[in-house]
Amino acid sequence: MEKLATVFNLVLLLIVNLVFNGIGADSNLSCIKRERDALLKFKQGLTDDSGQLLSWSGEDCCTWKGVSCSNRTGHVVQLDLRNRQVSFANKTTLRGEINHSLLNLTRLDYLDLSLNNFQGAEIPAFLGSLKNLKYLNLSHASFNEQVSHHLGNLSNLKYLDLSWNYGLKVDKLQWASTLPSLKHLDLSGLKLTEAIDCTNYFNSSIPQWLFNFSRIQTLNLRENGFRGSMSSDIGNLNLLAVLDLSHNELEGEIPRTLRNLCNLRELDLSHNKFSGEISQPFGSPTSCLQNSLQSLVLETNNLRGSLPDSLGSYKHLVNLNLYSNGFSGPIPASIGRLSSLKRLDLSHNYLNGSVPESVGQLFNLELLNIHNNSLSGIVSERHFSKLASLTTLYLYRNSLVLDLRPTWVPPFQIRELALFSCKVGPQFPQWLQTQKNLSILEMSNTSISDRIPDWFESISSSIVLLDLSRNQIGKNLPKLRKSFDASSRFIYLYSNKFEGPLTPFPSEQLRSLHLQNNSLQGKVPASLEKLKHLHILDLSENVLNGTIPPWIGEGLSSLSVLDVHSNRFQGEIPQELCHLTSLRILSLARNEMTGTIPSCFHNFAAMIAKEVSMKEQWPYGPRIFDDIYGFQSVVYEETVLVYIKGMQLKYTKTLPFLFSIDLSRNRFVGEIPNQLMNLLGLQNLNLSGNNFKGQIPSKIGDLRQLQSLDLSRNQLSGLIPISLSQLNFLSVLNLSFNELSGRIPSGNQLQTLDDKSIYAGNSGLCGFPLDDCQEVALPPDDEERPEDEFEILWFYGGMGVGFMTGFVGVSSTLYFKDSWRDALFRLVDKIYNKFRVMIVVSKNHLPRKIYGGRFGGHA
Repeated sequence: MEKLATVFNLVLLLIVNLVFNGIGADSNLSCIKRERDALLKFKQGLTDDSGQLLSWSGEDCCTWKGVSCSNRTGHVVQLDLRNRQVSFANKTTLRGEINHSLLNLTRLDYLDLSLNNFQGAEIPAFLGSLKNLKYLNLSHASFNEQVSHHLGNLSNLKYLDLSWNYGLKVDKLQWASTLPSLKHLDLSGLKLTEAIDCTNYFNSSIPQWLFNFSRIQTLNLRENGFRGSMSSDIGNLNLLAVLDLSHNELEGEIPRTLRNLCNLRELDLSHNKFSGEISQPFGSPTSCLQNSLQSLVLETNNLRGSLPDSLGSYKHLVNLNLYSNGFSGPIPASIGRLSSLKRLDLSHNYLNGSVPESVGQLFNLELLNIHNNSLSGIVSERHFSKLASLTTLYLYRNSLVLDLRPTWVPPFQIRELALFSCKVGPQFPQWLQTQKNLSILEMSNTSISDRIPDWFESISSSIVLLDLSRNQIGKNLPKLRKSFDASSRFIYLYSNKFEGPLTPFPSEQLRSLHLQNNSLQGKVPASLEKLKHLHILDLSENVLNGTIPPWIGEGLSSLSVLDVHSNRFQGEIPQELCHLTSLRILSLARNEMTGTIPSCFHNFAAMIAKEVSMKEQWPYGPRIFDDIYGFQSVVYEETVLVYIKGMQLKYTKTLPFLFSIDLSRNRFVGEIPNQLMNLLGLQNLNLSGNNFKGQIPSKIGDLRQLQSLDLSRNQLSGLIPISLSQLNFLSVLNLSFNELSGRIPSGNQLQTLDDKSIYAGNSGLCGFPLDDCQEVALPPDDEERPEDEFEILWFYGGMGVGFMTGFVGVSSTLYFKDSWRDALFRLVDKIYNKFRVMIVVSKNHLPRKIYGGRFGGHA
């Protein structure tokens, strides 16, 4: 009997299985018509630039791309239209209107529309009626307006991502507290500072009810504008695995209750204002975080104190980032026990002492960044003994000494190496010849006094950034091979002892070439003409001679900076330089050049624009290392030395805002062209130490951004233009040793320039800050003054010609017409006789009027 019952049950299960499989098979042949029609209406409201919906045709919607159906019921259960061909130009995305026909997908539990472009549309309120939704991802989709509170009706929702919709606003967020099943919440980048929930203001602190999500596993509230302290109730979220509160304005101490989160894998509190020590939340030897935490990112806060030795107990830690805080003391040797560690960033702190040799035991370590500390001592081969995975090493701006044998063979293949300000020399490091993947090599100011070895060429093809500046490297410039991977290359070899002629450089990708302050000789070779994409060319402070090649203006059309000061160049400024429309800094100072300033300098379009975007101002900036683990280190920043305000200044971060022309200390002649006054963005103009004549252009006041103006030691004459008083940013002025005269203009900014030496050597000048003027006329206003001296010359010249023409015409008529001549002479005689009679009569009457009263007579 029991066997019969068992057989019956097996037959029954088989029948049920066949029935359900049959339904599933049928459903795979054709989806439910009502739901197919709903999807087609949804498609009609969209513009499909990405081609995601090309397969949406035919009867079976379950086979359409992005659509998934239940094998059991045939209902559409998933709609995944996440854009997997992301374009920053938003040309390969879905856009348009989200049709309410989606409401007919009654069993839909998964909806992903992320990484599309809905062009500022509002998130549809009807999405709150999709009761079965468990997964909703609308991130990076350009939604705008208010987030609908109807989303609070999705009681089955487990995953909600609304992040990085920059136009999305939240007036109230209390509805989120009604999602009891929520496990993943990502609101990164939303404007939550406007959200007000009863007694809580988001610009005050994190709302308390967020800590009541007992099932929450991922909580991402990055860049939401939160302020205030972080509640200790965060320790109640026992299931929390990922917590990101970065890029807010949270302050105070990090709650010690974090150590109770035994499931926490990733913690990012970077870019806040947290203070205090980390020994409480992370230093306890009994913290269960030690068994779970894989990524700890605390960069850019105000944390201080020493690093706890217990950090070595976080055995699963893969990423440790403490960049830019106030930590002090030594690096704990226990760091060497973090066998899973791949990335270690302790840079920009106040750590001191030596680097522990135990670091060399981290065989999984890929990045070691300890730059900008106060570390000292020897770094030996033992520090790298097991670092077979190391690809990035930043030791710069410490007082470290590298003691490595010339025959040492590293266990790693490094890609990014930054050692500047460490002691590497005097020999060029021989172990580098084993490194075939170098992309960044920074060894500036490392006490190398050797020459660059011949083998360096063999490892140069992969190098994108080469910085060997501020050493004592001699002999010839290095030979570099062409790179087949890099889109840009940057070379810094300045302040060394390189000599001989300029050698060719790979032309395709070179963007920046700094060779200043060496002993390079000869002419500028024509091979540099091939550097079509060069932005910065600095050949200053060498012994180069000859003329400025015209091909610089024709071939190097992308130049933003051209600096050749302090050489021995001769000849005139080639007109071709005027083709450099992107030029922002031009320095030809301290050479032996002659001729005039080309009037076409007004073609420097980059110096004309008053307001341009940051990208237009400076199309390339510092290279940033930034990855998903939160590391961020500036590898390089462009630096240019400019003579301005009477001294040599270094411009780095402010370089994008500098516009300068320096032609000082040459032998230029002629007048200052009026066209220079069209360069409205100019901030520094130095024409001193030349032989310029004529007047200062009357429109000098149009250069409203000018901060430094030096026209000293020329032969300029005439009045100082009134418009000079309009330069409100002018802080340095030098007009000394010219032939200027008249009253010095007055103005708010000029009154602050009270140094008499500004005007020294101009004996005809008067007024503040010199002696008062004695009836010296002010120069006329620009409105009353003729715009051009030639107009005055033509005016008076025309009067003279007109007078002579009339005189000759009348005289000729009198000469040939006898009757006219006789009539004229009779008229002149008649007038003469009449005036003679009047004079005689007046002469006789005058004594009678004067003396008649005295003698009692009557007139």
